Amino acid sequence: MKLTWIGHATFLLETDSGVRIVMDPVDEESGFSYSPLSADILTLSHRHHDHAATERVTGEPVLWEGEGTWSHRGVTASGISTFHDEKEGALRGTNTVFVLEADGKRLAHLGDLGHPLGEEALSKLKPLDVLLIPCGGTYTLDGVAAAKEADRIGAKLTIPMHYKTESLRFPLATVDPFSDHVQTACRVLSVGETILL
Repeated sequence: MKLTWIGHATFLLETDSGVRIVMDPVDEESGFSYSPLSADILTLSHRHHDHAATERVTGEPVLWEGEGTWSHRGVTASGISTFHDEKEGALRGTNTVFVLEADGKRLAHLGDLGHPLGEEALSKLKPLDVLLIPCGGTYTLDGVAAAKEADRIGAKLTIPMHYKTESLRFPLATVDPFSDHVQTACRVLSVGETILL
């Protein structure tokens, strides 16, 4: 299985059998220019412009969004309802955390999580091989809060996302507060970098 960070909260996950899953495609107006991504499955944590640029996705992917469970071509997923802020969505609405399973691995994409997870949601995540967690603050958990959440979740590998990079056109904090505080195994990817899971 391969994972590529396209940028921001956008990832491409490719299974050993060639199934392509695109998660939260970012729009070009946010600063990320990339070729359209071919996908078999598309997940959207919410419909804000920097997470739901469906025009950047080609093919005829099945769409998974909101709370629920799905299965397609050997990939299963569950969507866990959360919030985009600490006021139960009053400021920025709802958010869906996705747990994907394929090739014997479990990966969670937290979308724009804006609050610590409750115990019920936390129990649905564990155990995890890979955690993709936002840490740029302003619209999501900040670096210190995200580090605490990553440690609570305890994935085998944690990858930060949704923070200030050279390309991003709106203000978020850098990844440094997160990297300075996280205790669990963590890897900071470069935009466009692909890793084997």
